[in-house]
Amino acid sequence: MSKINEEIRKMQLIYGLRKNVKFNSDEQDQYSTMRKNNEKLPDEVLFNSDWGFYKTVEADAGISKDDISQLIQYQQLRALEKIKGCLVFFVVLTVILLVSGLVYYLRLIG
Repeated sequence: MSKINEEIRKMQLIYGLRKNVKFNSDEQDQYSTMRKNNEKLPDEVLFNSDWGFYKTVEADAGISKDDISQLIQYQQLRALEKIKGCLVFFVVLTVILLVSGLVYYLRLIG
């Protein structure tokens, strides 16, 4: 699995669009044997020392692709609003520091 697909899966797990499903004991044994024999596991099979073998599947939340896209756009909009707030704060702080620096400088030479 490519690095990009792994990152996409991680993000989908974080935002609840995918969920981890643990394999049953027979499948666990089968994949454990494959791993010991250095056989290639199927792409959807993942391993974690705590969970054992598992796969990620789409969360059955009844959410359409359009709703997911809209949710992502709203999250991006919220992030942009936070960036704007930070930018305004630092611009105002810079202006205040420049003005106070200018006043201090004028007092020194005056």
